[in-house]
Amino acid sequence: MIERRKSPRAPACEAARIVFGHGNVLGSIIVDISSRGARLELANPNEIPARFDLIRKSGDCYPCRVVWSKRDQVGVSFR
Repeated sequence: MIERRKSPRAPACEAARIVFGHGNVLGSIIVDISSRGARLELANPNEIPARFDLIRKSGDCYPCRVVWSKRDQVGVSFR
């Protein structure tokens, strides 16, 4: 398979928070991450909007846009 990403993703397996709207928060796991995006695992991907903030344990915040969704995972790009 040909890799189409502009920057390679590294395994992460890290808990993170998805924050959107007026204080809505969902838990997620960062499966892998790069400088341009990430793959997230969460209980119900249908609960998140197309744009949200991803907050890592370190406190780093990434504005995200959903690129794809499949079962319990979503792929996001950082805006």
